[in-house]
Amino acid sequence: MMSEIMTDKKIKPYAIVPSSLYVRREADAQLRQIIADMGRPGYVLVSRQMGKTNLLLNAKREVDSLGDVFVYLDVSNAFSDLRSFFRNITDTILDGAELSLAEVSTLINEARLSADIMQPHKEHERELRAILRAIPGKLVICLDEIDALTKVDYSDNVFSLIRSIYFSGRTNFAEFYRLTYVLSGVADPSELIKNKAISPFNIGEKIYLNDFSLDETFLFLTQCALTFSSEAVSRIFYWASGNPRMTWDICSALESQVISGVHIDEREVDFVVEGLYLKDFDLPPIDHIRTRVELDKEIRNAVMSIHYDKTLSLSDKVKDRLYLAGISTPKAIDGSIKFRNKIMALSLSEKWISDVEVRSTTLENRAADKLRLKQYQDAIDLYTEFLAGNENQEKRNAVLLNVGFCQAMQEKFDEAIEVLSPVNLTLDKHPYFYSFRSYWLGLCYLCKGDYAVAKNEFSKICDQGLTEHSSGFYFQSQVNLAISQFKEFGDFSKDDFESGAVEELLLQVIASEDQMTKYNQVAAVRKVLYSAHYHLALYYMRTENSAGAMESLDKALFYAGEGEKLNLMIYRASFQSDSSIEASIYSNCASELIKTNVYLSRAKQINPAAVTLDECANLIYNLARLDAKQSVIDLINYLDVTRDKQIISSWSLCLQATLIALGDGDVTTFARLTHYRLMTVTEETPVDEVFQTLCFAILLPGGEERAEFADKFVTLFLNMNDYALRDADIRVIWEVVLYKLAVGNFNEALRIYECAADCFERSVSQDKFSENIVQSGRAIFEYMKIKIYGMAEGQKLCNYSALMDIHLSPEKFELPFFNSDFLARFLTEDFSSPREAGRVKGGQKIGRNEIVEIVFNDGKKVKGKYKKLLQIIESGEASLVTDA
Repeated sequence: MMSEIMTDKKIKPYAIVPSSLYVRREADAQLRQIIADMGRPGYVLVSRQMGKTNLLLNAKREVDSLGDVFVYLDVSNAFSDLRSFFRNITDTILDGAELSLAEVSTLINEARLSADIMQPHKEHERELRAILRAIPGKLVICLDEIDALTKVDYSDNVFSLIRSIYFSGRTNFAEFYRLTYVLSGVADPSELIKNKAISPFNIGEKIYLNDFSLDETFLFLTQCALTFSSEAVSRIFYWASGNPRMTWDICSALESQVISGVHIDEREVDFVVEGLYLKDFDLPPIDHIRTRVELDKEIRNAVMSIHYDKTLSLSDKVKDRLYLAGISTPKAIDGSIKFRNKIMALSLSEKWISDVEVRSTTLENRAADKLRLKQYQDAIDLYTEFLAGNENQEKRNAVLLNVGFCQAMQEKFDEAIEVLSPVNLTLDKHPYFYSFRSYWLGLCYLCKGDYAVAKNEFSKICDQGLTEHSSGFYFQSQVNLAISQFKEFGDFSKDDFESGAVEELLLQVIASEDQMTKYNQVAAVRKVLYSAHYHLALYYMRTENSAGAMESLDKALFYAGEGEKLNLMIYRASFQSDSSIEASIYSNCASELIKTNVYLSRAKQINPAAVTLDECANLIYNLARLDAKQSVIDLINYLDVTRDKQIISSWSLCLQATLIALGDGDVTTFARLTHYRLMTVTEETPVDEVFQTLCFAILLPGGEERAEFADKFVTLFLNMNDYALRDADIRVIWEVVLYKLAVGNFNEALRIYECAADCFERSVSQDKFSENIVQSGRAIFEYMKIKIYGMAEGQKLCNYSALMDIHLSPEKFELPFFNSDFLARFLTEDFSSPREAGRVKGGQKIGRNEIVEIVFNDGKKVKGKYKKLLQIIESGEASLVTDA
């Protein structure tokens, strides 16, 4: 019989299964007995998605009381050393106990501050004893995800202490009889501990966490208020064999069908199972298992042995690997194994395994190997060849995503966007690939500075919420969303709403560390937390919160890898009040950058350990500001030597540093940078980069070095054949011509003028300028001619039409580095307008304050000072009355 039509789902995605839906198995009774006996440690080592964590948390719900303390720790969030690991256990007990342990907490914290530091295991023993004396009942410490300890070098010490508690600990201290451990993970005991003599597994009790039985499957549906026919329930069991995760997902999908009014029978169960697991194979745990099998030839061979019922020949180690991977059942009495369930058998079919074997030598697999080796361009070439001969759209989409990823990793962001954008994916059909595409598109747009589009892509992931498909991208997407907002509103004040949103989002990520560790590897969690703290520090710097910035930098340092610490050193230096210490830190940063062969990056989002162009430019600027001459020169030389592997030339980077100096109005540092750079010029240094640096130097106000820069500019410019002048160069030419005239070098001023005028007209002929720029530029060159030849001779040679248009319509004047009233002001100050040029009264040139008479076009006459009537004369409304 079908249940009544429902309106409210009960089987939802839960991280922790509610007690009302939790199915108690034999393992629950076994775990309760182990805790009741307190005789030996318990351990449960099974594959993922079997319900280990919920088994432990349910035990906590049942065991926790006013007298007993059950503490659960997920140890996948590894600590850097043994002492930190043990202290985390103690702190978790103190923080989570319902009993008031304030007094013992104070004693423990005071003891930790003592100068007499004990060995970590001794300190931990003493702290555990203090806690046990403060509670009346039992203390149960559950360590989940212990397979993560294979990645740290102190794992044996942890297991050694656990074992010693049951022997020497209980012998010497009676309170340890009230302490026991429960260990949980997916690794084989032989992989967890190197020294088998100190293994707690030798004395522990194994907890057998099996799949649901058919009766337990019925019980689960009853607790969910779903009443399916026995045939339908048996069909669910036929497919999943009681696998908890699969049973949950199948029943959840069937529950949705019930709510829609669909009758549930065996055919509907088959339809749901096929849709969930046997089409796209992208639902956990099948997606992870297929990926693992695809990458492991030994496992593939073992899977084929199961298909051919030849498992007795497999080694116990391989059988254990298959079981812990979730592929097979535990070993039977005769040593044989079989597939975990029907879904697993079909997902890892003989045909699929055979196809994988064929693909292992195909272009796609060769490309995948190159990708794993980070040989991105080689991977792109192979993927491109693969795409040319493959019409399968699903395959093409997957390969295009990999190509886009490779382009992004090479910081070819435009190419990556061009590849990723057309890939047509939907969240409902391709949840993982959808998140993958949005994440890398967002990164590319963020790195390009298109922050609005980047925000949109990251929001697609964040708006999904945390799911198994989005978990690999979710938290870093939140960080990147904050970075996009931070950069988009780069000029915000600390009171802006957008600024507060940045801080709130980053703090939210930092507070989600526990959630992260449930879905991601320790290294991935570390990178996210480093990035969040690092960018929070930048945010606090922007909002002038020095204390917050320092605190965030310190926290970022805790999570930083070796490469990332260099970035933190650069930022920490800026907080030094002693300039000599600041200079020393910056110099050490430069030395470290050179020593570790750092190649600069455009964006930290691709590689958090990278030193970006902006960071290196700031480093160069600060070294020059502090007059650390040798460090600047060493760094420039290093960038020159490694030029082929850098994404920017040393000249361009120094130019970026000089722009920082200009922005700060720091003329002294600008001059130093120019000197340092000119000291490192070689034959390979591009002429246009030297020219550009000199142009900026000449535009600086004052400075005794200006004459030297002008001389270098003249030598260089007069030898740059066929140079097309830029609009920004005109002001430089103006300054150099005036300088040469000021020192009496008329001939050189004339040569520069003639050369520059020809270059300008060449650019005009190439349509490089707007009409206003052309008009303004020609006016400046005509004015230069007057300056060079002197007022009298220059005015004879001058093309007045160029000057008059600007003089009469000053709003048309438009040139970089010139004020809008520049030419009008100089023309007025230097000489009368060309319309009056040569006009005299009584044989003398008219003075500006002299009283003159003008006659309007209607015959009316007016007298007044010449300077006040000049504008009327220039407008053509009146003319000057002069003596005959």
